[in-house]
Amino acid sequence: MATASTTWRSVAASYDKYIRAGGEGPGNYEKRVASWGYDPPFLARCGIEEAADFLSEACGGGCPLRLDEPRPGETVLDLGCGSGHDLVIASRLVGPKGRVYGVDLSPEMVDAARRKLDAYSAQGELLQGAIDDDTLDLPPADVCVSNGVFNLCFDKSKAFATAFRALKPGGRFLLADVCEVPRQANVVAGCVSPDEYARLMSRAGFVDVRVVAITDFWTSDHTRCFEFTARKPPIARRRRWVLELVATIFLLATTVTRFRFRF
Repeated sequence: MATASTTWRSVAASYDKYIRAGGEGPGNYEKRVASWGYDPPFLARCGIEEAADFLSEACGGGCPLRLDEPRPGETVLDLGCGSGHDLVIASRLVGPKGRVYGVDLSPEMVDAARRKLDAYSAQGELLQGAIDDDTLDLPPADVCVSNGVFNLCFDKSKAFATAFRALKPGGRFLLADVCEVPRQANVVAGCVSPDEYARLMSRAGFVDVRVVAITDFWTSDHTRCFEFTARKPPIARRRRWVLELVATIFLLATTVTRFRFRF
C-alpha cells in the first residue's frame, strides 16, 4: 500500500533524475512552457529576456504569479519551487524590500533553484521538505504560490492546510495544477477534479476560491492545468466567522434543550 513517505520518495527520485539530466533543455520552452503563460513581454518586464534558457528546467503547468502579481515589499512563499523559475520572477516583482522563500522535497531541485537564483542575482531562501508535512516550519507570507505540485501530494488536505497556515491574514493563494477534466473523474492517478480542489481549499479555510483560467498544458487526454485564486480571511472576518459558528451551535443546543423539556 502506498504511503505518504513512499509516495514522496518516489516523486523526489523522479525529479532528482530530471534535474540531473538537465531538464528538457532550451526546447522545453517551445514544447511546453510557452503555453503556460510565460510570454516574452511578461518575462521582459521581470528583466528576463532569454525565455528558452531561463525555463529549460521548468516544471509546472501554468503561470500562477500572473494571476495576482506580488507587490513590492511583499513576502512570497513557493510550495514545490522546483528549479526556481517562479522564485526568480517573484524576486523581481517584490523588489529589494520583499522576501522570497521556496520549498521543495527534492534535494536536486533545491540545488537547482539555488543555482537559478544565483545566476539571475535574485534573492531567496530555500527549504527542503514535503508540503503536506504539517510540522514544516514556514515563514509568514503575503502570497503563497504553487505550480504543478499539489497533484503529486499523497494528502492534499494537509498540503492546502500548509498553504493556509503559512499565509498572513488576508494573504493570497495562487495555484496552477493539473486536474482531471470533470467528465473524466478518477482516471489519472493523483489528479482530482477542479471542484474537488475548490472544496479542499474551502475546507482548509480559504475564501473567494475561484478557477480563473485553464492553460493548454495537459498530461493525458483526461487532464488540463487549471489556475485558481483564493484568500485567507482577514482577522476580523475570521473572528466574525468563529462568533457566528459559536452562536449557531448555542442556538442549536438551546433549541434541542427546549424541545426535550416539552416532553
